[in-house]
Amino acid sequence: MLAGSLSRVVYPLAVLLALLLVLGLATRLAAWLLGISVLGVLSIAGAVQQLLLAGLLGCCVALAIVGAGAYSVDARRHGRRVIRLQGSPPIRQATPDPDGDFRSKPIASRSEPWPLSHPPFLLEIRMSTSSTSDSDAFATTRRRLLSATTAAAVAVAAVGSAAAQAPASPAPAGRSQSRQSRGGVWKHDEVALLLIDYQPEMFRQIRSETSAALVELNTRFLIRAARALDVPVILSTVAVEMGINEPTVAAIAAELPGSKVIDRSSMNAWEDKPFHDAVLATGRKRLVFGALYTEICLAFPVIDALKEGFDSMYIVDAVGGMSQIAHATALDRMAHAGAIPNTALAWVTELFRDWKSAEAPKVRPIIVWYLQQLEELRAAK
Repeated sequence: MLAGSLSRVVYPLAVLLALLLVLGLATRLAAWLLGISVLGVLSIAGAVQQLLLAGLLGCCVALAIVGAGAYSVDARRHGRRVIRLQGSPPIRQATPDPDGDFRSKPIASRSEPWPLSHPPFLLEIRMSTSSTSDSDAFATTRRRLLSATTAAAVAVAAVGSAAAQAPASPAPAGRSQSRQSRGGVWKHDEVALLLIDYQPEMFRQIRSETSAALVELNTRFLIRAARALDVPVILSTVAVEMGINEPTVAAIAAELPGSKVIDRSSMNAWEDKPFHDAVLATGRKRLVFGALYTEICLAFPVIDALKEGFDSMYIVDAVGGMSQIAHATALDRMAHAGAIPNTALAWVTELFRDWKSAEAPKVRPIIVWYLQQLEELRAAK
């Protein structure tokens, strides 16, 4: 009875663990073929896979212990068989009756106490056998099955351990960058570019280290790279509809033909509902800011976005302040608040990072164009 109960529990458990291991190995193989490191909830971690291997081996050991017991047969006409483990005494002895059948004869009364040196560790299972040859065939078949199961478990364990310990294969050439979310390095499919108040009045008042001409060029560079990689771009102005300021400078506006410009009255774009709604509509949680001036129209929304749970980055050489000290103080303020400073070329290369990636051919001509414009700008000085 105990053996039957154990088999009914252990065998299905062993099969379930084996299926889970096969699923884990198939998942790892698919990840390697697709060149990606994660398959969402279908991915099985190495630690979990090791636990499954240990469980499967444990089931095989349990089955082997059951199969290692010596078989003694009480060949009654109902085919009752008694299995005893090594070291335990038989409780019945088979003797032939006058009809040639076998009947069990107890050798000890059940009322008598068992000797302490021989506890009754007995396992019983029922089978439809009628001869000693059938029981021998059953014993041979069971031992073969246990040997095959154990060998299969060891093989699966070896393969699973090798797969769990093997280093992740690099993505094949030409594939997109890895898709893990919000890592240390920013990726093109998790960011949005926000450009605020690049208007003639602001450009005329830039007095910080980056010249107005270079701020304009770097801003155009950011837009071209963002559009090539399908990064959402939001452009905003201040006080144009009020008749106070002019629209976005022509060179920057030309990089975004047909785009809707969000005009505001607030100096803090984050407090403007249409602007805030446009940011939320992108679905991106990492925001890259550029604005004039650094100390006002850049610092305010950057800090507010941080407080709202967004990651904020600002492009230092695409912004400017009304004085060097105002510009530098605002940069420090944003950094202390948790925002990340960066530069135009560094951010663009961060979006793809690998010259063999699928994104590189889209950005390479833009970088070449940018470097040529830089040379022309330096030559003009």
